[in-house]
Amino acid sequence: MVKKKILIVDDEHDFADVIKLRLEANDYVAVMLTNPKDILTAIKKEAPDLILLDIVMPGMDGYQVAKLIRQDMSASVIPIVLLTGKDLEPKETYRKCVDLGIAGFLAKPVESKELLSKIKEVLK
Repeated sequence: MVKKKILIVDDEHDFADVIKLRLEANDYVAVMLTNPKDILTAIKKEAPDLILLDIVMPGMDGYQVAKLIRQDMSASVIPIVLLTGKDLEPKETYRKCVDLGIAGFLAKPVESKELLSKIKEVLK
């Protein structure tokens, strides 16, 4: 069975490293990207099955990165799950997710069980 590859895009290296270890312990291939400006290059190189994308990052926020991904024909079908430690207004976040074709969002710190459940739901 081929393992699913997940691209973690988060400027907080320590957080991304913890998520990477959790995913690898659950038979996923996990790749980290800490500079969101490199997203399209990373997608072409890694060909991920799913992207876990932080919302609050310097230079480009997660919504801008998601929009960039959706505009690229080769990457536009990759599911995206947003992650954030920022308090969000649920209705506004939901609207943005729908507008950008986002599969969902999770609040940081995310519990392993919740993260793995969302990944399984999205990758089914």
